[in-house]
Amino acid sequence: MTGIELLRIKQDALMWLAVICTNDYGEQENAEDKRRTESALSR
Repeated sequence: MTGIELLRIKQDALMWLAVICTNDYGEQENAEDKRRTESALSR
């Protein structure tokens, strides 16, 4: 496998995870996760 193929697979996996997370948890929990992430980053 070339580096380009690996990169493409990695991007596909990330998109797939994002779709699953969005579908599983709905808007309210996404907002809570975002808040949690922002507070963790601001520390």
